[in-house]
Amino acid sequence: MKIYSKVNFKNRAERKAFIYGLLIFIIISQVVALIIWFLFDRNNFVELLFALIVAFLVGYRGLKKKS
Repeated sequence: MKIYSKVNFKNRAERKAFIYGLLIFIIISQVVALIIWFLFDRNNFVELLFALIVAFLVGYRGLKKKS
């Protein structure tokens, strides 16, 4: 079973939504890691990046079809 099996990479709109969503999640995780670093003096960049990418790939359900 592929983690990202719900994504149709042949559909340009769905591929674009997947990539944009992944980029947004990566940027948000790095901002959160930077805030944690400044507040608690702990460097969690790699851990948060890995955890968020895995969570996104597991939880992504693809584009909803408009009816």
